[in-house]
Amino acid sequence: MNSFEQFHDGFYNGLFIREGSVDIFVANENKQRFVVSAREVIALVSTDIRAGNIIFDIVCRRGIEITLDDIREAHEFGHEPQDVSHAQRAMEQARELDLSFLALSSSYGGTLAMLAKSFTLRTEEDWIKELCAEAGL
Repeated sequence: MNSFEQFHDGFYNGLFIREGSVDIFVANENKQRFVVSAREVIALVSTDIRAGNIIFDIVCRRGIEITLDDIREAHEFGHEPQDVSHAQRAMEQARELDLSFLALSSSYGGTLAMLAKSFTLRTEEDWIKELCAEAGL
């Protein structure tokens, strides 16, 4: 996994959801555009996307590094006893399946929390080329 430090004070430009995958559009402070692609998405929560979303931090954890708070965030579980039970089971499943957790927090605007099998980072230009190739263009 590539480092996400370059996106501090960058921009969260939105997402594209299709057939179990999610593509997250981000840009660094210099406005260079990238796509974080998630495959085999298990859970996704994204809130407050608006013009000018400014990224504070993007973190990624995998397997045993995933915490109960990560699971709560990605599934929107509360703190009620039944939610804690569901979160515990979801965390065990995430570790068994070797899932990864990605969270995007912002200084202004949208946030995102996601559990998926894998995440890859590439330039938006490379993402467009791949999408066109898939479509036969």
